[in-house]
Amino acid sequence: MAVALGGAALTGLTAGPARAAGIADVDAFVSRHNGALIDYDGYPTDWPWQCFDLWVYYCREVVGFQNVLSTQYGSHPGYACAIWDGFDYNGSGGYFNKIDAGSAPQKGDIAVWQWGAYNHATSHVAVVLEDRGSNVLVFEQNGWPDRHCAVQQTTKSGIAGYLRPKQFVGPVAPPGSPLPNNDTVAFQANTGNMFSVGPNGTKDHQLGMRAGTSPSIAKLTSGINAFAVHANTGGLWTVDASGTYNRQIGMMAGTSPALTALNDGTYKVALQSNTGSLCTYGSAGGWDYRQGVMAGTSPAIATLANGDTIIAFQANTGSLFTLGPDGTRDWQQGMMVGTSPAITAIGNEYQIAFQANTGSLITYGAAGNKDWQLGMMKDTSPSITTLSDGSFIAAFQANTGDLYTAGPSGIRNWGLGMMNKTSPSVSAWGSAAGFEVAFQANTGSLFTVGSRLDKDWQQGMMAGTSPSGGH
Repeated sequence: MAVALGGAALTGLTAGPARAAGIADVDAFVSRHNGALIDYDGYPTDWPWQCFDLWVYYCREVVGFQNVLSTQYGSHPGYACAIWDGFDYNGSGGYFNKIDAGSAPQKGDIAVWQWGAYNHATSHVAVVLEDRGSNVLVFEQNGWPDRHCAVQQTTKSGIAGYLRPKQFVGPVAPPGSPLPNNDTVAFQANTGNMFSVGPNGTKDHQLGMRAGTSPSIAKLTSGINAFAVHANTGGLWTVDASGTYNRQIGMMAGTSPALTALNDGTYKVALQSNTGSLCTYGSAGGWDYRQGVMAGTSPAIATLANGDTIIAFQANTGSLFTLGPDGTRDWQQGMMVGTSPAITAIGNEYQIAFQANTGSLITYGAAGNKDWQLGMMKDTSPSITTLSDGSFIAAFQANTGDLYTAGPSGIRNWGLGMMNKTSPSVSAWGSAAGFEVAFQANTGSLFTVGSRLDKDWQQGMMAGTSPSGGH
């Protein structure tokens, strides 16, 4: 592995030959991460900030390759040299061309050192910034002498070869540009109005929201989004293709509605009414289930494959409840005060994520029941979604204040600070078990991170509120 002083000024960098757009992406990548420690998998636990983590970030942010390549091919599985040794098997051929070690590298290439190389005994990977004869200027992590992400000169001795990107796509977009896949995120702006960012840019819906509440959004079968809002009048309002409507249903202060798309092209909203009871609103009208909901908490709702809906909520007993086609169920599991569950459909079944009264993240449902032994921040709630492979991913604010995700594929600390008393929203993206997370950063701005678009939207959010979106 290898190590230059983090945070040093970026000097001596040349543009190199052609590929101007790609060079801009490389420079932006260096500027964004220089001096930082970045990690995508928490491994190894004693020093998770490896050279491979920077490679993963570079693939996602500059090359546009979202999947993590397998390092199980070759003589040294699990090490950086397996990127090169497994080129013919790990899928990187669709995004890179192999360049032999005797050729001159170009800015933006990936340099891979072989096992046993001088100064990189267990192999290494880094981004090329400039060819310097027998040496090369690189951007690397876990290098020498500084182990942060840093610009430094190192020897070419032991380089197995270079991987040259076939194209640069740079998904870190400028403010105001749309989300991919026509996705949309809704949030309460620091003006108190509901805003959304999406394929048509940023929109102020001119709908005032009640303090301390968050909107809900779902994409209908038509591809059009519908929104549900706790308005500053104290009642439920919805926004869809036909207009903005006051549904004349009073809501409990400090609670937010949840909206799900139905198979018939309409939608249903679950909410805590101003009587403290669980209610729904949909095309067939409103319904009061006469189930008490804990003060300061909000229900979650999902549509199963067969068209039935399932609702999860914290009852006024403090226990997790569900209400669906099989009736009402008390899961006999205490929830943390002031928190709400999240639910996602998995075929005709479902998975729930919630903060237990121990402060730990727990998931219950079709994919099994598990206490993740991951502490959550007080007054925050998780989000959960089903991925394209049928598994799930949960996003939450850890008790460190950082954004975390957890699921069958693993646990990740994103190293991104979240605003106090706010919660993230996660949704599936693409066909390769990808996902996108929207959250309020500790700067007060809307952020999205994940499989496609890592971005500070530079849109201020109201304190104590959370976004909904990417659906």
